[in-house]
Amino acid sequence: MHCYECSIAGKQTPAVGLCHHCSVALCGEHASVKSLNVTALYPVVKTVVLPLKAREMLCSVCIAALAQDRSVRRIA
Repeated sequence: MHCYECSIAGKQTPAVGLCHHCSVALCGEHASVKSLNVTALYPVVKTVVLPLKAREMLCSVCIAALAQDRSVRRIA
């Protein structure tokens, strides 16, 4: 599989992963790995952020789309 962004530019670069939101293939240059808070829901509608964070690979389009709403704190 090749990087989608590179293929638009006429290059064939092997992909290292997929965007978590849109599933486009990305090379190391076009991928951004972000920390993602992991939460747990407890009775009485309580959400707790757990101590360990997951990682999430995102493309530049999805990073920009998620950044539109600053109240969504999914990207770090």
